[in-house]
This record gives sequence, structure tokens and C-alpha cells, in this order.
Amino acid sequence: MCTCFFVPSAYSASVARTPDPTEVPLPFDLDDGDKAPAVAGENDGKPTSASVAAEKAVERRGRPRKWESDAERKRAYRERLAADFAEPDRLRRELRNERRRVAARDRELAQLRGDLERNEAEIVALGREKEDLVENQASLEQRLGFFEAKAARSRGSRYGFLS
Repeated sequence: MCTCFFVPSAYSASVARTPDPTEVPLPFDLDDGDKAPAVAGENDGKPTSASVAAEKAVERRGRPRKWESDAERKRAYRERLAADFAEPDRLRRELRNERRRVAARDRELAQLRGDLERNEAEIVALGREKEDLVENQASLEQRLGFFEAKAARSRGSRYGFLS
């Protein structure tokens, strides 16, 4: 005598097997045969296969049911098996999308780091240029003071104030 126990997977209860039906899929999320709805609320009032599957998943929590027929039990098994096989495809698609997002952020980060290095180098160069200009200004002010003093002496000697 076989005593078989149905042990529901904790994974299936914690992770939705289908994406949210209200979300409009992105173009790269669609399979070749799928079409995105033109408007987000296009299927209002009509149950979608995803919503029906989600409702069935909610109904099946808890103690396993007694099947009315062997055919129904097999059909339910095939549905669970198909959902398990469909899950890796969805996960692969999500992983591919996340890798694309990470790659785009890595490119953006590399671009920003390059910009930062260029800007820091420009700041250093502008700092050196400022120091050179301050030194040049100081020497020009010194020369100006010398020439002003010389001009004052020459004006004073012209009028006989200085000897």
C-alpha cells in the first residue's frame, strides 16, 4: 500500500508563476506569437489566461483536493508541469532584461567616471593657470608701481620739487 502525500512547493506559493496581467509587456519581453495590447485597459471585463491561472493557483492552496476523475487529476498535473517548465523561460527573460539594465548602467557609470576624470584634470589645469595669472598680475602690479613712482619723480623734477 502506497501512502503518497501531496507536498505543495513553497516556491510556487511565494512567487507568481505569471507576470501581472495589468502590466503591459515591453517589446523585448514578448514572444514571437504574443502581441501587446494597444491600451493597458483593453482587456477590461474579459478574464485573461494569466488571471485565470492566478485564480486557480489561489484555489489550490492547502490540502490537496480529491479528484473527480483520473483525467482531471492528470490534466491538473500537466498544468502544474507546464507551469514549472514555463517558469524558467520567464526567469530567463527577466534575467536577460536585468542584465541589459545592468549593462546600460555600467556603460553610463563608465561614461560618468570618464567625465569626472576629464573634469578633475580640467580643474587642476585651471588651478595652475590661475596661479600663473596671479603671479603675472603681481609682477605687473609691481612694475606698474615702479613706473608710477618713476613718473611721479619725473613730474616732480620737472617742476623743481625733487632734485
